Amino acid sequence: MKKFYQLFVKFFLLIVILFLVSPFTQADYIYVACSDGQNGTIEKLDTSGNRTTFASGLWNPEGLAFDDSGNLYVSNYDVIEKIDSSGSRSLFALGLRRPIGMEFDKSGNLYVACSDGQNGTIEKLDTSGNRTTFASGLWNPEGLAFDNSGNLYVSNYDVIEKIDSSGNRSLFALGLRRPIGMVVQVPEPATLLLLGLGAVLLRRKG
Repeated sequence: MKKFYQLFVKFFLLIVILFLVSPFTQADYIYVACSDGQNGTIEKLDTSGNRTTFASGLWNPEGLAFDDSGNLYVSNYDVIEKIDSSGSRSLFALGLRRPIGMEFDKSGNLYVACSDGQNGTIEKLDTSGNRTTFASGLWNPEGLAFDNSGNLYVSNYDVIEKIDSSGNRSLFALGLRRPIGMVVQVPEPATLLLLGLGAVLLRRKG
């Protein structure tokens, strides 16, 4: 009887842990920047392609990026706007020179590719919107992507440059025909959970 009780407790704890760590089912949406001059919009599409307008009255929106809290950041002419999940808009940064690509690092800093001809830069914005220039002297940078080690990849005219966390630059690929969008496929780590009564649960994300 005692062994049965112990097995029951283990099973119960396992079910509770699975419930706690498994993600809740949520609807997935695709957000699209429609850059139509002063009439730009952000369109929200569900998995069936049904569309609603999430934000309007934008001036040539191009880059989009979500932070960990679900706020959407939009490069909008020479500013970055922040839009929360309810659609409320606020100004996050201004005075940028043609911001396009955007990407967050693991610390929540936003990196923005400012595509200003041969004077292109990568601007780094902290969570309060304070700005520093992370890299300069780029030729129309547009696409940005981080790898799992914190290196930033930048599409820079006809090449891809790799910039480490200290700002050191190296040539990663060349001879490309106007590279723009980029994404780095990073495997999700497994989560190892140790249960109180000696049971082990391995849950792989993704």
